[in-house]
Amino acid sequence: MYKKILVPHAGTAAGNKALDHAREMGKQHDSSVTILHVVEHIPIPPSIRFSGEREKWAKELQAARSELGIEMDEKLPDRQDP
Repeated sequence: MYKKILVPHAGTAAGNKALDHAREMGKQHDSSVTILHVVEHIPIPPSIRFSGEREKWAKELQAARSELGIEMDEKLPDRQDP
């Protein structure tokens, strides 16, 4: 019935429940389960774009984006069955 199951996940308990449910459905139908988590792009504010601190802010925002990705990776450990 289902070949592929896409599960949006925001790192919440409800997301964990949805993921567990999707895994069970995937087992029943021999389906693959893909987790979708979106890390929103954080733009550089216009007031900083043209200031002398643009490079500093760009690096800080890139570090924040990276940290968000790492944090989500830690919240969603590999749940593949052996």
